[in-house]
Amino acid sequence: MDEPTAAPGLKDDMKNRDSDRNERILANARSVLTRAQFSLDTDYFIPCQCDETSVLFSTEAELDAFVAWCKETGLSVFNSVTDVLSVRSCSTAFSVLAQNWQSSAFGVRFEFIDIPREPFPHRIEAMCVTDGMAPLHDRQLRRNGSGTPIHVSFKAPNLHEYLRTAHELNAVLPFMAEYSNDYGRFSYYEHGGIYLKPRVNLRDLQDAEVAG
Repeated sequence: MDEPTAAPGLKDDMKNRDSDRNERILANARSVLTRAQFSLDTDYFIPCQCDETSVLFSTEAELDAFVAWCKETGLSVFNSVTDVLSVRSCSTAFSVLAQNWQSSAFGVRFEFIDIPREPFPHRIEAMCVTDGMAPLHDRQLRRNGSGTPIHVSFKAPNLHEYLRTAHELNAVLPFMAEYSNDYGRFSYYEHGGIYLKPRVNLRDLQDAEVAG
């Protein structure tokens, strides 16, 4: 027996609802990016350019559906990564969430999407946790639901500048945790319902030193 299929009109309605939701996801990501950049410029006086908003999904199926829609609309999905994140250090608030934070590592999947338009060229890091304990991500899903921003990120040119920026943010924002992976190091600071995430790419810096 053939499987029942949705009527054409119902399919169109579902597609339109999905499209509307995904447009809201992009609009929300642009909004938090703009607000974060304004805060860096006018509140914290940190001379860095926000270039990434991370959108957190609760399942890989939801992540896949969003990525497929982005491709359909002509956006460039330029990289796909699976990784394991480990905690280097954390706040008391994080340790309460994580319980045994020293062994807190978790698997993630990232899909990177190029956004060549307003407010300025940037990228979406669409992501989901694939295994392990991720207390900050779990809390964000409970707070805001799937398909919502978890952080806005900016890149430090080297480890010295990363540590200097972290020191400055420590004075004005609640520090939650610092992570490391094959890419490098990055930290999460509470900022208006999301996290500000300074990062440094140690892998490429080491490759450049070897090449030099």
